[in-house]
Amino acid sequence: MLSIFKNAEFNTNNSQLFFASHNPETFDLLDLGQAYIVERPDSYSSVYKLSEIEDLKKRDNLKKKYRLGMFGGTPDVVDFDYKLKQLL
Repeated sequence: MLSIFKNAEFNTNNSQLFFASHNPETFDLLDLGQAYIVERPDSYSSVYKLSEIEDLKKRDNLKKKYRLGMFGGTPDVVDFDYKLKQLL
């Protein structure tokens, strides 16, 4: 679905898509100005774009930095492959 919105031939009206995901794989599909992080440290939420982070480049390993909590908004990520191997 994301590729359809990014394709100018299909998205002739320049429509926008807003979605939430905890899947870091989406960083490969988005520009830094298209990816937002939401943090809720206390009773309020703060939102910022990855492009607002100083010295961050698209070529950086965004998935790794996200998983390490370097952007904030740290997800509770479960490694399903690891868990499955433990069960088997």
